[in-house]
Amino acid sequence: IYYNKRNKIEIDAIEYVRDGCYPIIGNLFSLIKNRTKFLKNSREIYGDCFKVKLLNQTIIFILSPFDWMNVIKNQSFQFMGEQFSKTAFDLDHNFFGKSQLDTELQGYFTQYLKCSNGLEKLNITLIEEMFLFIKKEKNDLNEKQMQWRNIGLFEFCSKFLINSITKTLFGNVELEFIERNYTNFDSNIQYLFFLFPNWVYQLLFRNLLKSRYYLNKYWSNSIHEYNESDLIRDRTNLMMKNSDWFSSKDYAGEKTFLLWASLTNTIPTLFWSLLYILKDEFIFEKVFNEINEHFPKEFFNNIQHSSINDNILHDKLICCIYLESIINESLRLYSNPMIMRQSTEDFEFTLHDTRKIFIKKNSIVALYPNIAQNDSNYFTSPNKFIFDRFINKTGENSHGFLPFGSGKSMCPGKLFAKSIIKLSIIIFLQFIHYKLNHLENKIPNEKTHRYGLGVSHPEKDIPILLKF
Repeated sequence: IYYNKRNKIEIDAIEYVRDGCYPIIGNLFSLIKNRTKFLKNSREIYGDCFKVKLLNQTIIFILSPFDWMNVIKNQSFQFMGEQFSKTAFDLDHNFFGKSQLDTELQGYFTQYLKCSNGLEKLNITLIEEMFLFIKKEKNDLNEKQMQWRNIGLFEFCSKFLINSITKTLFGNVELEFIERNYTNFDSNIQYLFFLFPNWVYQLLFRNLLKSRYYLNKYWSNSIHEYNESDLIRDRTNLMMKNSDWFSSKDYAGEKTFLLWASLTNTIPTLFWSLLYILKDEFIFEKVFNEINEHFPKEFFNNIQHSSINDNILHDKLICCIYLESIINESLRLYSNPMIMRQSTEDFEFTLHDTRKIFIKKNSIVALYPNIAQNDSNYFTSPNKFIFDRFINKTGENSHGFLPFGSGKSMCPGKLFAKSIIKLSIIIFLQFIHYKLNHLENKIPNEKTHRYGLGVSHPEKDIPILLKF
C-alpha cells in the first residue's frame, strides 16, 4: 500500500525528500537525529523549498529568507499555537479563538514585557534576586570552608537563571522542586513538538509527562505566591474571573509554559555569550570596559530604591552595544527554531523565484532560519564568531536573522530575555571571580537532538572555578 501510494504522490515544482525516507515513518529518523544536517543536505539537492514526509503528515520547508515574510503575513497560514500548547503543556485551550480574552492576555505581555516601565520593574527585581543567589552561594562556601566552587559553566548558568527568573516572575516558590521537574521536562520537550499521537508519548515518554504533571499540579495548588510579579498576578486573576473559558488545566499549563519560555533559551544563550567573552581576552576587555562605563559596581548599591519611571536600567542597557552584538552573534550561530504555520484553506502560494506551490488545507509549512544564519550568502564568515558583527550592519544582510520569530507570533518576551542575559553577564563580570582553564575552554559541539527547538545546548559542559 505504501509503495503504491508513494508512486502516486502528486508531481509539482516542489519535490519530496527521497533520501532516508522509510515506509510509514517517512524522514522521521533523519529529522530527529540531526535536523540541521538533514535540512542542509536536502537543500543542496532540492533547493530552498522541498517536502518532507513525517508519519502521516507532510511538511513543506521554505528556507529562503526572501519568502519568509510572505509566509508570515499570509492570512491563509495560521500559527500552530493551539496544537503545540495542547500537546506540550496539556492545555484544554477552551479560550482559544475567544478574541477578547486573547487580546487581554496578550495585553499583559505588552504592559509588562514590552513597555519600559513594566520592564524596568521586572529588571530591578531580577537584579535583587541575582544578588540574593550570589549571597547564598557565598554563605554555602563559607559553611563548607571552601573558597572556590567547582562547577560547569552551563550548570552555573542554569542554576543562576532558574533561581533568579523563577523568583522574579513567580515569587517565593518551592525552588528545588521547580528546578528538578523543569530540568527533566526541558531535557526531552523537543519530542512534544513533533505532535505525535498521544499513545506514543504514553508509551515512550512517561518521565517527560510525569515531570509536566508535577509542574502543572504545583501551579494548580498554588494560585498566588508571595512576591509574584504583576504579570503573573494579572494573568492569573483574568483566568480566575473567566472560569467558563479557562479550565484548571489552562491555568496550570499556562504557568508551566511561561516558566519554560522564560528559561529554555536564556540559559544556553547566556552560556554561549559568556564562553566567548571569557575565552577571548580582546572581547573580554571590550565588554569589561563597556560595563565599567555604564554599570560600575557602585551603581548597584541603591538599585532597589530606583524609580521605575526613570528607566535608568533601560537606558543604560541600550548603551551596551558590545553586549547586544555578542548576544545577537550567539543567537545567529546557535538559535535554530523551526517556525511552523498551518494552512486554513486550499490556495496557491508563489515563491520569490516565481515557482508556484499548491497548498492544501491543513498543510504545514516550516521555516528554519538557522540555515540562512550560517550561510555566506547572508553573513560573511558565517562559521566565525564575530563579536561586533551586529554593531555596524553595513554589508550584512540581516534579513536572514530570525531568532525570535516574526509577526504576531514573535516572542513577546524578547526585550526581557535580552535584559536577563545582559544583566547576568554584567553581574557575573563585576561581582564573581572565576578561573577558566584555557586548555579546556574549546568551543563544545551542540546537542543535535535539540535542533529545531530554540537555542542549542552544549554537548559537553565547560569546567570553571567560581568565587562569590
